[in-house]
Amino acid sequence: MTPHGWNQRIGEAPHAILLDARNCYESRVGYFQVEGIPTLLTNTRKYSLLPQVLADRKKDLAGKTIYMYCTGGVRCERASVFLQALEWEGGDRPKAVYQLDGGIQRYLEHYGSSANSNDDEDCLFRGKNFVFDPRRTDPVVGRDVVGRCLLCDVTHDDYDNGKAPCQENEVRCCKCRVLVLVCSPCRQTARAWGQDEEEGKPNLYCGGEQCRDEGNSMQALILT
Repeated sequence: MTPHGWNQRIGEAPHAILLDARNCYESRVGYFQVEGIPTLLTNTRKYSLLPQVLADRKKDLAGKTIYMYCTGGVRCERASVFLQALEWEGGDRPKAVYQLDGGIQRYLEHYGSSANSNDDEDCLFRGKNFVFDPRRTDPVVGRDVVGRCLLCDVTHDDYDNGKAPCQENEVRCCKCRVLVLVCSPCRQTARAWGQDEEEGKPNLYCGGEQCRDEGNSMQALILT
């Protein structure tokens, strides 16, 4: 589905759900949000866990029209195969599965806050698009800031706290090393992975005081 078709048709199906096929550190800083349509954040730590997450959340997808997206559209190709491979009973099979062509990247080229933005339609993406290159996040962004500091819950969406990713200033869990969002004031109160130990500073974990899951997985989350 093209970005234009995505914007035009996403609210037409009576029983629809958005499916984010990315990892937790990507969806923490940005995701699609449409009024009246829930979003399933799969919250995987690594993509190989996605088939199990989809199997575990079949009840949320059963009988629904699924609008699926990822960063550039590639992972959705595999995710759709995973969905087709699940064992569905009768009417439980999804009514339809749509993929956003070109993913969030192409969508924001049309509807993000840039010179190429289409002012006639609202951008449905909230926050930033996480990318796997030296930028960390795409400078073409959606609307609002959706990330929250792990420790104080203040609005925050910068893994690098104002520095370039190449400076390796990112905040990571001291045990599983997953990226976590911690605002600059809170960062002074705890030690992230890779930082020198300082007396009195507790280690920072992805669950705050402890690592959320040693098995590299998190609980999927439904946003409404």
